[in-house]
Amino acid sequence: MHARWVIFLQRFTFVLKHKSGVQNRVADALSRRAALITQLQTEFFGLDCLKELYPQDDYFKEHWANCCKQELNTDYSIRHGFLFKGSLLCIPSSSWRQQIIKETHSGGLSAHLGRDNTIIQLQQRFFWPHLRRDVSKFVERCSICQTYKGGGQNTGLYQSLPVPDSIWEDLSLNFVMGLPRTKHGIDSIMVVVDRF
Repeated sequence: MHARWVIFLQRFTFVLKHKSGVQNRVADALSRRAALITQLQTEFFGLDCLKELYPQDDYFKEHWANCCKQELNTDYSIRHGFLFKGSLLCIPSSSWRQQIIKETHSGGLSAHLGRDNTIIQLQQRFFWPHLRRDVSKFVERCSICQTYKGGGQNTGLYQSLPVPDSIWEDLSLNFVMGLPRTKHGIDSIMVVVDRF
């Protein structure tokens, strides 16, 4: 990942100059903390339609009926007309699931944090069956994540290094550590190789 940024930044001519905190008056997210906090508070409008979907949903209809009859159910409750499992809002099968995943994964300040972080963010607020599977499918189809994700394996053929023209031109330095100690207490070797 670091090498990719180095290659990208080499295309530009720029000079880095240090500015102390007093002189650096460029507005950033941290200097506008109030605006940042309001952007982090994601609000979904139109969630009232969820109230109509609970009785028809295959998974939640039984829990909804039990809560409406006010039967003792330790896991589920109805608050403000919405079904909750503990403190998590239950989302019935609808397009809202994809919308919530999209907003959590790539909306606002989310910045495509990947599958695991998206799942963690969603599990703190929402519940529906197979949430992990739905998020995994969404992230697999996210073109930005697939374009910029780091490769987990080396691909391509090995390239031989160029042969140096003279001595002391191309050196490598390695340390071999953790060897059995000698009489003098030495347990490491420094290896210097001149490729010429």
